[in-house]
Amino acid sequence: LVLPDTQKSGIKNYVVQLVIKISADENFATTQKHFLTKLNETLIHIVKQEWPHAWENFIPDICGSSRTNQSLCENNLRILNMLSEEIFNFGKTQMVSKKVVKLKEALNTQFISIYELCDFILKSHVAQAGSVKPSLVVTTLSTISNYLEWIALGFIFETDLIQMLLVHFW
Repeated sequence: LVLPDTQKSGIKNYVVQLVIKISADENFATTQKHFLTKLNETLIHIVKQEWPHAWENFIPDICGSSRTNQSLCENNLRILNMLSEEIFNFGKTQMVSKKVVKLKEALNTQFISIYELCDFILKSHVAQAGSVKPSLVVTTLSTISNYLEWIALGFIFETDLIQMLLVHFW
């Protein structure tokens, strides 16, 4: 059974809006933590089916929306962590190899948005201590850690990432 595109789009939009609604409210996100985790997992399953061919702006969209609210940003980074794990750690066992290659290529191509978001968060934390929630800093560092395993070396050696991590977070 294949759903028509309008129904797929409706389900995708519903899940996205629900994730945003719950995760943007820190108190609600805390009380609904398990539900939010399941919504995030559902969103990752949708992304694996729709991205990049039918949802090419997923990474730029999720990174762009992250700058509006720290609680939403923290959840979005968790989603990006889950996506990385799904593609690079579990992809070989759960997806067809051509699909895994396509998702890896798309993630590599769009990684700049993820890097810029993480860089923005860490530099904001360094520039003004206390301006970024400690849990968001930890989630950002975790995201960088997950992505460091496979990102292009240019992001490591041609940016100030190493120096910032060593000076401020070591």
